[in-house]
Amino acid sequence: MKGKEQKEKEMKRLLFLFVMILVLFTACDPNIDQDIDEVGSLLITLDSDLDFGNDPFSENIYEPTIVMEVSGYDIYGIGPDSETFSIPNVTNSIIIQNDILVGNWTVTVTAKNPSGTEIAIDTKTITITDGNTESIDIVAIPLSGQGAFSIDISMFMDGADYTTTDPIVNIATVTPYGGSSSDLPVSANKIPIPETGDFEVSVIYSTTLDTGYYTFSINLLNGESGWLSIGGRCRIIKNETTEYVYTYDYR
Repeated sequence: MKGKEQKEKEMKRLLFLFVMILVLFTACDPNIDQDIDEVGSLLITLDSDLDFGNDPFSENIYEPTIVMEVSGYDIYGIGPDSETFSIPNVTNSIIIQNDILVGNWTVTVTAKNPSGTEIAIDTKTITITDGNTESIDIVAIPLSGQGAFSIDISMFMDGADYTTTDPIVNIATVTPYGGSSSDLPVSANKIPIPETGDFEVSVIYSTTLDTGYYTFSINLLNGESGWLSIGGRCRIIKNETTEYVYTYDYR
């Protein structure tokens, strides 16, 4: 009997020690059970403004061929302790993300066109609080950066009528909307056409410009006489090419 009682006491003592160790471990570890309740939700409202917030030209504008139409959004968030979430191919204008760790989050949304090309972006910061739903409004705008602008002019002239000096680009300028004009180092070439005695006046030029809206103008001279004065309006989109092509036969 005494041996049995001794074993029972030993078992109770060991069980007590186990319980105490478990209690102490739980009390000392700040991560246990702490994160379970410290989460919130995020309500995201999605929209886009593909005209840079201010489209000064409603028509007659030269643009790249890329389709500037949003077909979906990719959402990515990064928060405390490098926690992240990702929601691809969102087509709704409102979406909610639950169980987000409390703290400061940076949310980036990229808008894609029907071909899957990124055309717009927006980034916002938000603080998530325990048990609450926070809201942010996202308005994706076109990507900032640079795009290409090219000029291609071909004029076919009667050699009998135009026999004087080589053509000269008197002035070529480009002006950002709301900004100051800049000169473009554009030149013209006279290309003979031996079969007919006529010639082609060729102007080929390309440059890079910051994204946005511009006006441009080119004044072409034949010696001292005005030959051609043209101009237009264009839009520059990141990593895309805006082309101005003018071809005319004056013979």
